[in-house]
Amino acid sequence: STEPATGTPRNAPMPRQVLKVGVVAEGAPLFLGETDASISFDSEGFTVCEKKRESNGKRIARGQTVGVLINLDPKSPNKNTVSLFLDGVRATQPVALPEAMVGKTLFPVVNFKNITVHTNFGSDPFAQLPFTCRTMQQMDSKDAVVAPGGGPGKDGKYEVLFPIGLPDEATFDWLDDFLAKNPTYCELSDRAIIKWAESSGMHRPSVNSWKNSNDKPDVNFGIPMMDDFSVRRVLNAVVATQPRNYVVMEVKANLVPSERGELMKKFNTPMYKKVAQVTMGEPAADFKKTILDELLKQKQDSVELAWKSRKAEKEREREREKIIKAQKLRMEEIRKEELNRRKEEALKAVADAGSEAQEGEVKKEDGDAEMKAEDGEAKKEGEVKEEEVKKEETKDEEMKQEVKEEEEEKEEAEEPMPVAELTEEEKKQNFRKKAVSDLTTWNLSSQIANFSLPIAEDGFDDVRFTWSKKAQAEEHFKAWLLRQKISCRMEDLTPGDWFKQRLADWQKVLAEWHLTHTEWNDPVKQAMRKAEAEHAKAKAEEEKKAAAAAVAAASAAEKKEGEGEGEKKEAEGEKKDGEEPEVEAKPEAEPNKEEAEKAEEKPTEPAEEDKKDFDIFTIENILDIGDGEPLFSQFTFEDWALLSLRLELSLMAHAFKKDAGDPDRVGIHESHLPFYYNKYFAKSFNVRYYGVEGNTDLIKLVKDSVSVKESGVLATELAEDFAFDTLVRRAEEDRRSRQHRLNAGDETARLNFNKPPEAPAHHGGYRGAGGGPRVGGGGYAPVHGSTLPPPPAPGQQFHSYGGGIKGAPYAGGGKGAPYAG
Repeated sequence: STEPATGTPRNAPMPRQVLKVGVVAEGAPLFLGETDASISFDSEGFTVCEKKRESNGKRIARGQTVGVLINLDPKSPNKNTVSLFLDGVRATQPVALPEAMVGKTLFPVVNFKNITVHTNFGSDPFAQLPFTCRTMQQMDSKDAVVAPGGGPGKDGKYEVLFPIGLPDEATFDWLDDFLAKNPTYCELSDRAIIKWAESSGMHRPSVNSWKNSNDKPDVNFGIPMMDDFSVRRVLNAVVATQPRNYVVMEVKANLVPSERGELMKKFNTPMYKKVAQVTMGEPAADFKKTILDELLKQKQDSVELAWKSRKAEKEREREREKIIKAQKLRMEEIRKEELNRRKEEALKAVADAGSEAQEGEVKKEDGDAEMKAEDGEAKKEGEVKEEEVKKEETKDEEMKQEVKEEEEEKEEAEEPMPVAELTEEEKKQNFRKKAVSDLTTWNLSSQIANFSLPIAEDGFDDVRFTWSKKAQAEEHFKAWLLRQKISCRMEDLTPGDWFKQRLADWQKVLAEWHLTHTEWNDPVKQAMRKAEAEHAKAKAEEEKKAAAAAVAAASAAEKKEGEGEGEKKEAEGEKKDGEEPEVEAKPEAEPNKEEAEKAEEKPTEPAEEDKKDFDIFTIENILDIGDGEPLFSQFTFEDWALLSLRLELSLMAHAFKKDAGDPDRVGIHESHLPFYYNKYFAKSFNVRYYGVEGNTDLIKLVKDSVSVKESGVLATELAEDFAFDTLVRRAEEDRRSRQHRLNAGDETARLNFNKPPEAPAHHGGYRGAGGGPRVGGGGYAPVHGSTLPPPPAPGQQFHSYGGGIKGAPYAGGGKGAPYAG
């Protein structure tokens, strides 16, 4: 008998009341109508047989007694049939058992939802039938089979298995295979709860949520107690009172010691034996065969689907061709009718011409000539029409032949259904990849550090290794863990103090460099330096001329002195004859020849190109390579962006090892650069703004400082305490190399950055915090030829040009970002 359930909240969504009664074959699911091996009658007046639901016109009402008659008497005309009786009266005609149930052991089953059901498995029926038959309890032993139940083991305890496997390594495939071989075990998992709900008639829409996984499916039934998994608490309470063999399937929880300890507490009674079932390593041969068979089946289904699609397309093409052919045939019939009409007209014309010729014989002789002429014309007209008819017949034959040839060409052999085969690579697979992962990326990355293999001290009564032995399983787990720690992100990573201090130092130094760059490239100061250089050059020219004049005067004096000495000698010779006394002449002061020569040899000012030709890595001060010029004087927007990129990636590579706190976390995988970049610098990371397609292409732009290892991990050549000016030297060297390649005509060296818009020309604009360089009527004066003025120093207000571009190299980021505004 049935009664509606009570106590349901008024406003809670509630599924309709359902009752299903019937029988299933041994080994079939207990949900009626789920497979071909069941037959049932439901309260809505439907019969479900071989998964087909047909109306029988008899609803099951409140308070009615429902009976199901199974006729297996080989002498009865209704043998191997099932019938429904309501209050002892036949409600349906006998329904034949499905082929899958004939000759099998049958079990009575009752499914109900949102109603109360009173079952009767006694010897006396609640309502007498119009004929005599036996109840379940009155069956002969020869007609009944005692099926083995899921009782306790030899030790008198029920087993509770905790499968411990690696995500996406056949965890649920192993479970399905195990349950198929051990049907007395009951699965306890979210997957099982959802399956039971769907089998009960609850509708669950397709799920594509990011939090959907095999371990924790996204429910979305629209029923509060189902969607919040309150039903799980009810199930846990039932488990304590219903001893049987269970399989607790929780992928993540069974790998985390604290969580699997909580699961085991539900079975802390003497009747249960808690077993850790480790499924890691190389699967057994029979299991691998099962996996390969499933892979082949999936591949076969895929090729069959494509084949059916092609077949349907060909069928549609044939239908179109049939329509075209029918149209051609109709046109041919119309042409044939026209041909016959014209043929009749030609024959009639010939006959008329002959009759006119006969009539002309009895006429007068003077009319013979005229009649002959008319007769000739009539015959000629008839011959022309007959010729046209023959041409049309020839054309008709040609058209028939053309249609026939087209039909022969289009007749193709039917494509046989293809047979899929596994490739050698697929045959080596131990696990098949599923559309939905066992764990979400968040769950895996946040909990992977807590994963561990079970030990007896965890509270297990036994630890079993299914595929590989303990040593091999531990080695497999360790190798998998190392791979995952590289490829998985650390969702809870927090930048440490070392990183924050280094970043603050960099921001301070970078701001000073930007200020120096701005001042050096200031047009006013450039003009002043140019004037000073010209003045110095003019002064040098004057000194050079004065020195040359001094040298010329000294040469003239020496020449004059030589001539004077010759005259003196002649006078002394004359005086010697007269014996006059010798008078010593005082020498005149001679000009300083050494100074004159030194002045003459003073080196000229080196050419601008010679100034730039020096070893970048040997200069001591990058802020003064000569005349106060900084090494980065020629930097443009791209050079500053690459300089910052060198620092950010190098700093991030060092900081990650410190902040991860795990020696197995050897570095940042290049695929996770955007994630960690946002973690450390609070800015978006988009390689498109650097004019490249991927992370590896971006890293190649700064390969002198960072690189990617074979494992995909980001690495830097710089030490932890590297000097910031080292980055400037490398950036300048890269700029010069790039410029040389461009000068040689190599356009591949040109950078294609997505630059922020330049500042519009205006008057009376921003003067700069603390008074920046001004030109004309005010406004921030960018360097002539530059693409973007450098960011302001710390403490100054940031003013972007055009607002910047989100994710661009100089885009304003969050707090702590190098160019945050």
